[in-house]
Amino acid sequence: FDMRAKVQPLLAQVYEAFGLAYCRPGDSMGAVIYLAEWELTRPREGPSTTHFRRSVARQYGSLVAGWRALFSGPRLAPFDKFRDACAGLKCWEKSTEYWSELDCTRSGAVSLFELDPKAVALLARLRSRLLGLSSSGTSSAEEVFERLNAQRSAAPQRPGHLNFTEFRAVLRAIGFQQADADAIFTHLDSAGGRKKEDAASVVISDFAWLLKLPKLVHLDCVFLV
Repeated sequence: FDMRAKVQPLLAQVYEAFGLAYCRPGDSMGAVIYLAEWELTRPREGPSTTHFRRSVARQYGSLVAGWRALFSGPRLAPFDKFRDACAGLKCWEKSTEYWSELDCTRSGAVSLFELDPKAVALLARLRSRLLGLSSSGTSSAEEVFERLNAQRSAAPQRPGHLNFTEFRAVLRAIGFQQADADAIFTHLDSAGGRKKEDAASVVISDFAWLLKLPKLVHLDCVFLV
């Protein structure tokens, strides 16, 4: 403990140096410093964290769908809410162990970014691409859905829904590879793609959630991943 306290000022200088080196005009210096600290202090993922992520994905279809179900609302989940979620997953007794690995910066809270940074990066790319389809750079969920669906010549089988095949087609039209499109569908579908392929779908409310992504994670951090 004493050694950690002694090196903390030096580590702070290292994090600040990363911020100065990688912060671009318009970026948040604090976000860059946080990402540097997160990357340098997070432990190698142990079997306990892997087990927790698999448990969430198994029950909800994806980690993002699990976050939406378990922690809907605030950007950050404190330990007590995380512990309650673990109780629902029947792994309450390991909640402290899971928490210690996820909250590697000891901030006292975790976000969707800590749970699945790769998924968040993909969703942030999609959000940016969708807003780029609008000349104003802003859109409602309904407008986003209509503009995205306009990339196809055929109307969706069900109004207000894009099934797996339809979603893959519209994302290909705006430049996403098939593997990324398939992953995004699973992340964005509130059911985590658990339904049969022809029944699973992304709906307007899922796009509404996507547009609110900046309220859940710091996008300056995400785009640096």
